[in-house]
Amino acid sequence: MTAPLSLPRAAARTAHATGENWESVLDEVLQNLELDSCDLVFISLGGRFLNHAHDIAQELWARLGAPVLFGSSSSTVIVDDREDETGNQIALLALNLPGGIISTARITNLTLENTPSPAAFRKRLNVLPDEINTWIVLSNPLRFDTGQLLALLETAYPDKLVLGGMTSPSQSTRQSMLVLNEEAFADGAILLGIGGAFTMHTFVSHGSDPVGDPWTITGVSGEWIESIGNRPALDVVEETLRNTPGDLRPIVQSNLLVGFAIDEYRSEFFRSDFIVRSMTGIDQASRSIATGFLPVLGQTIQFQLRDAATADLDLTLCLDGARLELTGRRPLAALMFSNDLRGELLFGSAHHDAALVRKKFPPVPLLGATTSAEIGPATGRTILNTGSVALGLLLPA
Repeated sequence: MTAPLSLPRAAARTAHATGENWESVLDEVLQNLELDSCDLVFISLGGRFLNHAHDIAQELWARLGAPVLFGSSSSTVIVDDREDETGNQIALLALNLPGGIISTARITNLTLENTPSPAAFRKRLNVLPDEINTWIVLSNPLRFDTGQLLALLETAYPDKLVLGGMTSPSQSTRQSMLVLNEEAFADGAILLGIGGAFTMHTFVSHGSDPVGDPWTITGVSGEWIESIGNRPALDVVEETLRNTPGDLRPIVQSNLLVGFAIDEYRSEFFRSDFIVRSMTGIDQASRSIATGFLPVLGQTIQFQLRDAATADLDLTLCLDGARLELTGRRPLAALMFSNDLRGELLFGSAHHDAALVRKKFPPVPLLGATTSAEIGPATGRTILNTGSVALGLLLPA
């Protein structure tokens, strides 16, 4: 009697290693991977190996035989329950995805210029909406319009989940690298589409709370907010600080962010109702502020407080909500993008975000990177947020 065929099973494995020499680190990672074959490999690359990103990509591409290699450099490499901030670590997440559909693309500013319509963009990617359940996006924060890419994805692939982030540049070189297959890029963006038999459950944990009152933007000039509530913008910032209770004032002064309402028609606003950005500039002469976000006249704005207790509570609530929603469904793997303002800088101890995810989803292999801004869902839209965690749990569709 002929034995029944053994069908391939979905599988996920992580491996990581730390050292000064990238070749020996990579050898150790591959020895620890313990997966004979794979369809997709994610990589998180410590910042000290930035200049060797191309060599590492080529070596992995040749030795793994994986059809797709995808990832980026990171100021902190996140793997399972650990967050390595030394910069000299390489971590991989290898996946077998039988029945999965995987699509990739490299996007530049020229791509955006030459694909102004949703139809042209779909033709450029050569991917139909029905073939994709989730897009993963990694982009360079310095030389690319990530917001334009997200708007194009949203119109070309409506109702599809989007997860990812803008890479966090190395503190020493102010550069970052994107890895796609056997190449590494210092600009633009890379896309990975997952479909077929697999999808992702995604969420953004904002990690900040609104403080003070909502205001209306009444004067703008490019990215500068000139007036809020018909008053100089910086006057409103200073008033918010003065009205903060004395015990919170030192925290607010160093952790005050700006929230732009996602839905202008809400009567009340909570932490998940805002796109949150850091203040990137202050002009004392004009009393204006900048946030790296193009403000709009009439837009609702409210300042936000980021602190360790709020960030911990919000991520805990998001993870508990995901566990409840996924009752009876075990994720195969997890991808996490955690803002570079978090980590030891925010919590005072290492591994907070990774350890909390592992506590709530103990057996799930996790790979992640720190990012300068995170991409994920909020209030029915895809947003680009600061100070947050964007998490994706990979599941059978």
